[in-house]
Amino acid sequence: MQRCAALLAAVLALDVWAVDDYANARFRVLHEAPCLSVWQNMSAQFDDYEPFTGNGYPDDRTYFVVRHMGEPGSVELREQIGAAVSWDPGVFTGLHIPQALRAHTQRGFRDDPANGSSVYQLACRSAGFLINTFSFAHGSGDIECPPDAPECIGGPQVAIQREFGDKGTEVFRTESSELTMQALVRLPFVHWDDNRAVAQQYFGAYLRDRTTGTLLAWLAGFYDSRPYGPGNGEAFIADDGITTFVSAPLSDTLASGQRNPFLSKSPYSWPMATQHQWGNEERFFRAHLKPEQLREITRRANAARAARGQAPVSTDPADWLLHTIVISAEIAWAGDPGRQISLGGSWRSFGVYEAYEE
Repeated sequence: MQRCAALLAAVLALDVWAVDDYANARFRVLHEAPCLSVWQNMSAQFDDYEPFTGNGYPDDRTYFVVRHMGEPGSVELREQIGAAVSWDPGVFTGLHIPQALRAHTQRGFRDDPANGSSVYQLACRSAGFLINTFSFAHGSGDIECPPDAPECIGGPQVAIQREFGDKGTEVFRTESSELTMQALVRLPFVHWDDNRAVAQQYFGAYLRDRTTGTLLAWLAGFYDSRPYGPGNGEAFIADDGITTFVSAPLSDTLASGQRNPFLSKSPYSWPMATQHQWGNEERFFRAHLKPEQLREITRRANAARAARGQAPVSTDPADWLLHTIVISAEIAWAGDPGRQISLGGSWRSFGVYEAYEE
């Protein structure tokens, strides 16, 4: 316990991320948080104004992306990051920015502290957000997405994301290699008036099978506004013939009591948080995808593909390259105006690594 506390204290104090997680582990950097700015790295997806093609962001650049904060075709959506925000939303996000810097680090549709309008903050290696569905129209759910662009689908959301491109980068170079994703997270504010509205936060990775070109979307949830249980504490896999979707909570044990088949929680990580905010405390979350877990995912995906008469994907982890990485906060599409929720939080030092043993 003392060794665990000492290592985590070193991470928090020094912001050094390639640290000894397991007894003999080494870490190869795949992505470490660059210094991001509103002017160069904040982007809005405008739905029907700019249909997402899957190739909208240059390879090997990191963006803070704002999506679906308004009705399709609306001024709210088109200008969702159009205004500088001068007030301090840090009580909601956990990220307090000095007044002199706010015009260069905070954006939103309107500068409106009285009504708690949504705000998006980008300050070098930290990003904050207040997604407040009470403050914008979102009832239609009429978001059109190309069938080959699963990144487009979803409710109001923000994400830090980086696309490595179709060539991708190798992760599973050895039998001990693990895809490792981590960040420091604050969650000072969650509020809803209808528990059917859902807020989620997760790490995500798109892997590409170099033998078939098939994509695998792997999601590791570290926050959900629902209680841990059915619909929240279970592992899920689906395959539509184009992309295999996998999601699981950041926990070694599922709500059913079974072992999580699709990811492992670092022994130094908090488990997935549920329901209410945890205040201004900064929590460390880290998720691992092991080779044997990727084999289990591809085995199940191939069973679904065989039922449709499709060719199988590779079951060799070495064939799967890292295509895209994300850390995201998302509101499940509310649908009717009575289903409202607000989510305020921040992330610091989002990193992605290959953990391995020599």
